[in-house]
Amino acid sequence: MKKRFLLFLIFVIFLLSFTTFFLILNYLDPYEYRLLSVSFIIISFILSCTSFFTIFLYFIKKIYFR
Repeated sequence: MKKRFLLFLIFVIFLLSFTTFFLILNYLDPYEYRLLSVSFIIISFILSCTSFFTIFLYFIKKIYFR
């Protein structure tokens, strides 16, 4: 697999998880569905953070090993 395609996939995952995170924050009531909302918020936040740091570390590595 090419690097550009992998970076594109990671970027798409980042966008999807980030928008899911904000949609959950806006539309899910944490007082009514406590376990469901907290678990979805944690999962989407972890996915968005890991995909962001994957992209970030890739470019740091690319700059460092240049």
